[in-house]
Formats: sequence, C-alpha cells, structure tokens
Amino acid sequence: MYWLNCQPCHGDRGQGLTDEWRAQYPPEDQNCWDSGCHGRNPYEDGFKLPEIVPALIGPQALARFDTAQSLQSFISGNMPFQGPASLSDEEYWQLTAYLLHANRVEWGGPTLDSTVAANVRLRPEPPTASVEEPNSVSARWAWWLGVGLAMGGLSLALWGWRRRKKGQGEKKDA
Repeated sequence: MYWLNCQPCHGDRGQGLTDEWRAQYPPEDQNCWDSGCHGRNPYEDGFKLPEIVPALIGPQALARFDTAQSLQSFISGNMPFQGPASLSDEEYWQLTAYLLHANRVEWGGPTLDSTVAANVRLRPEPPTASVEEPNSVSARWAWWLGVGLAMGGLSLALWGWRRRKKGQGEKKDA
C-alpha cells in the first residue's frame, strides 16, 4: 500500500521528498518542480506538487495530529495528493496502521478502527493546571522571600530610627 501510493513523494523510508530521495529518480525527473513535471505547467493529467513534502516516519513526524483518528481522517481526505479520497476505507486504515507501526505507536490490538484510533494519542496531552500545594518548593520559596523582605524592611526601619535617635541626641548636646 505505502510503496504504491505514498513512497513516490514521501520516500522509501518515509523521509519526505528530500534531495537524497529525489537522487534515486532518473536524472530528468529529479527536479519535481520543473515546468512540465509537477511545476507551474504540469503535463496533461498532471498536478502541481507542493514545495514541501513532509516526512511520515521519524521523530515528530506525526506530531501535528492529536490522535490516530485525526491522522486517518487527514490521509483519507487528502491523500494521495494527485487523487484524494481515491482509496478504499480498508486501504486508508492499512496505511494508518503502517504509519503507526513505522513510528512505533502501539494501539493495543490487532485491529485499528475508528473506535480504537480515537484513543491512540500521537502527541501528549497538554498539562492541566494544578493548584499548588502550600508546602511545595515554590510556595515555600515565596514564603521565605516574603520573610526575607520583611526582615530587610524591618532592619532598614531600625537603622533609620537609630540614625534619627542619634541625630536627636547630638542636637541636645549642642
């Protein structure tokens, strides 16, 4: 499935349309964006290729999708680029399963379907805001900072009072 529908653009290892991958093409087809190939004036029944064809396998390759279901929905609605939605549902699920497997994403069973895929996270959920415990490190640090500022203010006030007192004593002597 992948070899026939995805590999020409996304590479033999899912690396995307890299210079290295295009070097495997015949020399006359290595610049995919030439006019008459997949550039401004594609050949008859041709299509204009996007400037960037992303990697599908590797670190962060699937990170733009929240779940395996959102990945499958994107693939089935937009791929293959030259004929979106032209494969069967079964073929789209096979491609989704292949990409999950290639990216070492477990889905917990032999079958991948919409129910299972909705629960397979492809990027971590954002952390939820938590109420800080009063004895946590940052709360204790803030408390000690407050105590230190208060002590500093008290010391400054005491110093000012002693100076004033000393100044008043000098006036009496005069």
